[in-house]
Amino acid sequence: MSATPAAEAPRLADLLPALAKELRTLLARRGLRALADTVEGLRVVKRCRCGSDLCGSFYTAPPPDGSWGPDHRNFMLSPSLILDVVGKEIVYIEVLDRNDVRDALARAMPDPAPGKSQP
Repeated sequence: MSATPAAEAPRLADLLPALAKELRTLLARRGLRALADTVEGLRVVKRCRCGSDLCGSFYTAPPPDGSWGPDHRNFMLSPSLILDVVGKEIVYIEVLDRNDVRDALARAMPDPAPGKSQP
């Protein structure tokens, strides 16, 4: 299962503009201006396919083969919005219980037909 190459992946701000705005606002309110400034350039390279009806999570960087490494940290911006950050880069956005986000991701990155590999 590979991720969409970053150059071809949809921009978060285009795919989910309200979520991008919310992220920028919440990060800025927490004093994380440098991370807030990166939101505009984030791309959705792969959506989570865990199968949970509550999940609208996605990768903004190719998923690692193992752990994210020693520079990995989490920022809980709200009970339904948690960021994984490596160094100065947002790499994964966990979105829970947000049907609008889950549905938009499913439309933009549908499950492959049976017998086809997942992107």
